[in-house]
Amino acid sequence: MESLTDTPARRERGKALRFVAAAGITALASALALTGCSPASSSADASKTITVLAPPDSSGSMQKLIDQYNKDHAGGTQIKVDTAQTDMSAYFDQLRTQFTAGSVKDDVVIGDVTWAAQLADNGWVQDLSDKFPKSEQDKFLPGGIAADSWKGKIYGVPWFNATAYLFYRKDLLAKYGYTSPPKTYDELETMAKKVLAGGDVKDGYLMQGAKYEGLVCNAAEFVWNSGGDILDPQDSSKVVVNGAQATAGLARMRQLVADGVAPAASTTDKEQENYTDFFNGNALFMRNWSDFYRLVNDPKTSKLTADQVGVASLPVAQAGQTSSSSLGGWNLFMNASSTNKDAAWDVIQYLSSDAAQKVRATDGGFLPTRAALYSDPDVNKANPLTVIGKDAAFNARSRPVTPFYSDASLAMQDSFYKILSGQEPAAQATTELQTALEKVVKAK
Repeated sequence: MESLTDTPARRERGKALRFVAAAGITALASALALTGCSPASSSADASKTITVLAPPDSSGSMQKLIDQYNKDHAGGTQIKVDTAQTDMSAYFDQLRTQFTAGSVKDDVVIGDVTWAAQLADNGWVQDLSDKFPKSEQDKFLPGGIAADSWKGKIYGVPWFNATAYLFYRKDLLAKYGYTSPPKTYDELETMAKKVLAGGDVKDGYLMQGAKYEGLVCNAAEFVWNSGGDILDPQDSSKVVVNGAQATAGLARMRQLVADGVAPAASTTDKEQENYTDFFNGNALFMRNWSDFYRLVNDPKTSKLTADQVGVASLPVAQAGQTSSSSLGGWNLFMNASSTNKDAAWDVIQYLSSDAAQKVRATDGGFLPTRAALYSDPDVNKANPLTVIGKDAAFNARSRPVTPFYSDASLAMQDSFYKILSGQEPAAQATTELQTALEKVVKAK
């Protein structure tokens, strides 16, 4: 997902944390003091180096954890980071090429939530089922576990989450007599048209509609929140995207543009264009990732304040339906060819522990994958989304889990773009996508 790259938003994170800086420093000190944060099994005490392949982390929180681990294990196992490409698509393409050539030497690989099935089906990452039993999996949010599972086995450990939210102008809704954000698409459209008519904003709803992975995330949410699906969750070889509910959801996505609620420029917009427009005060609603909530208090980025901006779960087609957003984030995988698997597992346990994730949540602003941390007072104080956005985080869903996800994504991008841009009606495009995805998922 796009927000996981080193965007300007993530590079500005440290400057945007004024209201949580003190809490983050305090929580960092207390969390790192916990002995449970640095496992010290016999394998971790052995003298060896575990290399971790990871995209750049401009928050600095990962390096702090690694420095602490290496200090705690002086003379024993040490962690070394190999820096991967910033762009996640390019990173995956390079990783796939290197795995095919047998040239990946890193013991632990940090990667996107859509990678597990692709890596596992090729035998590139280690089956962790014997090390990561269900009793431990149950301590994590379900979306991440689903994304890391393939054919009844678990191949990754969720490290941090990114969740999509509906950002909205609290002050403008109140001005026009609304006491809460919209729960349904109908409510969103009614509110947006009323505020647009008043001239307070130029855009009603912002979304990521350019032809890239962000469009897949947005479109999948319209499908899910209308009661449909893309692949059968119980059988990933069964394509169901041409169902009536999925088609209706995608038609509603297009309707927001056709009705003038979402701008025509939605077909070229990505995350940065959206948050720039929203934080300049030009829009009423915005669908975007949890990362960007932190920018509200940065005057270099936002003309708005936290008092003006609210977040809520994404709207649904019918009142009472459960809202789901696309799951983003990174996972920890073990290279199946690692010669230091016990020590590699110690490192994965350390990085995914409660204490380490608490540091990541308070000091780096990342949403944790461990459910218990959403009730931790230090985390709640430092990261408000763990309170006001808790429901969305717990109900986030993985995009279709298939070892052919890269090809499936390209097919989805093409069809979803045709719908959003008005090139094809939803019924025609989903029929074509049904055929295209059936070819992809049955490639073996």
